[in-house]
Amino acid sequence: MPTTATLAVCGSFLLHFVGLGILYSSGLFVLPLSYAYDTQRQQASLVSSMFTGSMLLTSLSAGRVFDTFYKRQSQNPSNKDLNSIPMFPPIMLGGVLTAVGLFSLSYTNNVVSGIFASFFVGAGASLFAIPSITVVQSWFDKSSRATATGFAMAGSGLGNFAYAIFISRLLEYYDEEDCEGRGDCEGWRKALRIEAIVSLALVLLGSCLIKRKKVVNSTSSDPDVHSEDLLTFKQAVMTRPLLTVIGFKSVFAFAYLNFFVHIVAYCEGIGLSTEDSALALSLIGCASIAGRVIIGMMADKFGTTNTLISSMVVLIACVLIWTHVESLAGLLVLSCCYGFFAGGFPSLPPSIIAEYYGKVAGSSLFQVIGVNFFLETPGATIGPSLVGYMFDVSGTYESGSYLTAGFMIVGVLVLATIPKVEDWDEKMKSKSEAEARRMTKAGDNTIL
Repeated sequence: MPTTATLAVCGSFLLHFVGLGILYSSGLFVLPLSYAYDTQRQQASLVSSMFTGSMLLTSLSAGRVFDTFYKRQSQNPSNKDLNSIPMFPPIMLGGVLTAVGLFSLSYTNNVVSGIFASFFVGAGASLFAIPSITVVQSWFDKSSRATATGFAMAGSGLGNFAYAIFISRLLEYYDEEDCEGRGDCEGWRKALRIEAIVSLALVLLGSCLIKRKKVVNSTSSDPDVHSEDLLTFKQAVMTRPLLTVIGFKSVFAFAYLNFFVHIVAYCEGIGLSTEDSALALSLIGCASIAGRVIIGMMADKFGTTNTLISSMVVLIACVLIWTHVESLAGLLVLSCCYGFFAGGFPSLPPSIIAEYYGKVAGSSLFQVIGVNFFLETPGATIGPSLVGYMFDVSGTYESGSYLTAGFMIVGVLVLATIPKVEDWDEKMKSKSEAEARRMTKAGDNTIL
């Protein structure tokens, strides 16, 4: 029989397949939306980028929902003998919100209503995709955490690949390829409705597999296990390791999605077919499947932070040569390279955070990891639209690719300043000992 930890990884894999598959493949709707709304590519990109932007914007609230649900279920007398807590209700709430958002988007006729509907797509995804990362962190220690996270988040890569093929086939079936220069095509609307139904069914399956491990009691005799409440959530967000990680994520977010969102439009702009353009997008996800697992294994062996920095340097090289590649073969290779190393950006930071805060802020870990995603919101929302605006002005993606690389470089430089985890553990151990002495002294004074 599979263990609860294994089932949690499988459930997280499936939820990432759905949530990130929807978000990463949203670029396929940019051109159909621009035709249907009779607007420029920049404004249509806002609707697509809102998928991810709203997911990140609501991630902190989603973390709070899951922390509250988990604490209440842990304190429920009927669950006192359980070693794990099922997370079905909040996850299914997210699945329903996403399905409603996709259905609503299929009925929109302008950018404003499109953005509004897209908000619910991302908000729903924040309730099932992001918290499932935290669940996996709770089941594994530092020696295997990044690998387990890589396996779980490989679902987003497979989702990117599968959703891109699935949606492109739907668009092709409904003659969306004939929409060039027209605004009366309805195929994208039908594709969104089918996507909503399929996604909700998959979230239902994944939600049945997700359980979070109960935290270790703070009275543990293990000297390496600190109090779960040594740092509150508010205290944790003011410490250097978390500020460094969210600083990196906040800056890098202006760049990360640009390639995903604009690769289809770029391919079609240089004369490639809709099918070839979709293939370039789907290969990003396909390569990401292997990348997230292999990069996770490398992180467990060579260090999570070092592996993340190395992966992001490769992405910088990819975007710098992006607009200089105009052959199908070259773009497919570039998509594979970008997808392989891009997986480190969403999958490794939660493992880094768990290394620093899993022992000292475990009861607030959903929120601590949630804030890491929450502060990506401005970049994820503005970055793709900014590149779209630069294209509308210049007629080329070259300046946008250089801007993307610039944001990436700054983000990597910020991440390089994070303190060593050994130094942080020593600091927290000293804090724990000081707190224990204070409590002992307070107890002695009470007796006197």
